[in-house]
Amino acid sequence: MVTSSVERQPGEKLALEIGHDVLIEIQGLGRRFKTIIIGGEVGQYIIVKPPQTRAGLEALLPGTLLTMRYIMSRGRICGFQSEVRQITRKSPRLLFISYPTTFEVLNLRRHDRVHCYQPVTFYVEAQEYSGHILNISTGGCLVTMPPSEEDTYMFAENAEAFLNFRKFESEDYSYVQGRIKKVMREHDHTNVAIEFDTLTDDVRECIESYVNAVYDHLAA
Repeated sequence: MVTSSVERQPGEKLALEIGHDVLIEIQGLGRRFKTIIIGGEVGQYIIVKPPQTRAGLEALLPGTLLTMRYIMSRGRICGFQSEVRQITRKSPRLLFISYPTTFEVLNLRRHDRVHCYQPVTFYVEAQEYSGHILNISTGGCLVTMPPSEEDTYMFAENAEAFLNFRKFESEDYSYVQGRIKKVMREHDHTNVAIEFDTLTDDVRECIESYVNAVYDHLAA
């Protein structure tokens, strides 16, 4: 299930890129316009392109309150309050807005999930199965298994599953309890989506550390 959570951070951590698409709402009027970031100075101001319409330009008086939003990576939306500092009327038209003291990040996805290929043994109704974890997060994982000649992969939805796999970057093993959420059968493999129950602190930290390491590598 998709859920959301909001995280507030100080303005100095705001990461803005020139050319990034943003959506600006003029508070009190309900008007919105799409634009792009074209410059600024951290902690001082942000420069964007003003709207092209006359009505939009006339509404952007110094002190006008704004709400600015843009899409970040990993299914997140950043938003903050600002106000008009200055707008140049002659070409090139520029809109200067105040730099926020704080901003909010809305996480649209409950858990960040990354790919892996980790051997796993798991048990359902006292029956042992082997496979590989294809992706994982602190919320669950996707396990793939080779085809079964006896077609034994007849898991009931919400059936309890107990997983045993080696911790990432360690020789120790993790023991996790979860539930079968979905079974997807193909001609050459079967994929099983498993939702984790409550994780122990060390297992949660292990998975979070691996997920963050993968994202840091992708962003480098």
